[in-house]
Amino acid sequence: MPDEFLKNVFTDELKDKLNIIESASAKIWGTQKLQHFTKHGIVHSEKIIKILSLILEGVEGAKQKLSKHELFILFAAAYLHDIGMQSALHAGLPKKPSYSLDDMNLIRDCHHETSAKIILESVDPTIQNKIHCGLETCIEPNYFRFIATLARSHRKDKPGILARELRDDYLMTGEKIHVRLLVALLRLADELDRDYLRVSMDDLKMWDIPLDSKVYWWIHHYTKAVKIENGQMSVLFRVPAKYKNNEKKVDEIIFQETLDSIEGQLSEVKKILWDCDIKLDFIHDDPKLSHSNYSEVATLEPIPDDVLKFLTTKFNMQETKEEVTKKTGVTYWIDGIPYSDDDELKELMEKALIHSQKEEYNRSIETVEKALLLTVSPSERMALKTTLGNACLVTGKLDKALKNYKDVESIANRLDTLDAKKAESTVMGNIGLIYQDKGDLDKALENHKAALKIDREIGFRQGEANQLANIGLIYQAKGDLDKALENLKAAL
Repeated sequence: MPDEFLKNVFTDELKDKLNIIESASAKIWGTQKLQHFTKHGIVHSEKIIKILSLILEGVEGAKQKLSKHELFILFAAAYLHDIGMQSALHAGLPKKPSYSLDDMNLIRDCHHETSAKIILESVDPTIQNKIHCGLETCIEPNYFRFIATLARSHRKDKPGILARELRDDYLMTGEKIHVRLLVALLRLADELDRDYLRVSMDDLKMWDIPLDSKVYWWIHHYTKAVKIENGQMSVLFRVPAKYKNNEKKVDEIIFQETLDSIEGQLSEVKKILWDCDIKLDFIHDDPKLSHSNYSEVATLEPIPDDVLKFLTTKFNMQETKEEVTKKTGVTYWIDGIPYSDDDELKELMEKALIHSQKEEYNRSIETVEKALLLTVSPSERMALKTTLGNACLVTGKLDKALKNYKDVESIANRLDTLDAKKAESTVMGNIGLIYQDKGDLDKALENHKAALKIDREIGFRQGEANQLANIGLIYQAKGDLDKALENLKAAL
């Protein structure tokens, strides 16, 4: 237990409770059952608590924002949030000598829900053969219920950080618990435990696991640590020196993949943290400029061809998307595609973007329409429909563009995820562009302001800048130069 951090914060009673939970967690994690996922267990929990300590001690006044009760709930959840990974039964699977890859993926995908279920069952006197979580002394004042809520909510987007179930609540004794803040801190700390110590490359060589899981392992392998000082986060790498300025941009791809993942999680929770005066931010220095991010260590494994191909495809797609956005002035959102395991879908999206880059918009439309005939997820459909709408907008097919953007809005409204909100804000901004083309500046302004509201809610700074710039241009067209200047300066 992090005694130094807890000194003068916890009572002896709370320290004793946390020690019991820590011991119970260590027993549950005696051996990690799903071996081909990154290391979880007690060591992962202790790293999360260490990261939480760095955040709360490294941001002035942050520790004072949480009561001793909230800190106890947060640290207890750090010990128990992943225990669902240890129970196939709670994931709805029968007891077997071994489990298939599909079984293990199911266990992982629902482990946040099953962790909460195990926690709640552990204090239910009517349940037989329950898993001991060390929570018997946490029934009053209903600590266990908040610990279960954090376990259920620790995965990114599950539920969305603004979901109703994450509203503030109270202990039986009347103390307020800032649930959303605790979830935000746990999610971020969980994401930041991503260094090479969480993976064993010798173990990886023995398994035939999905490509996206392989990618996750390799990115960990090349990450040295995440540093947090004075409210500033940065990543330290150990990329093989032979990849420096490699013609395939291997170093750049590894850096970008890691930074995108961390920044994605930070963007989800940043507004919650900042609203509570926990001013945590990311240092955006180029990792290629630091020699210390490259290593000559002989034990570093070379990245395999299949993993490199996956990352290269994603990297190229993102680069092309940025170029097309700058070229056309229409915002693209493709986040549902680069992570897909459907090679045909990714190939079609890449072709569609390249066609748009070459101003071959009709060919881009044909390619996306072909991709929409495939079986795609809601997130992938939003990406395709956004791309289709953009090509239609640039070619003057405004009604068809509007229909595709409205389809994206409809899908986004049924989902409660950060990705869905980003997609929604993207198309609302593009709808604003349609109304600008139609000469309806009031409706254009209405849509850009709605997109701006979403971007601010989710802490998406790039989207916020885009919308402020668009709003400034509309006020310029209206002749209100003071408001135009105000918004353009805010965008800058």
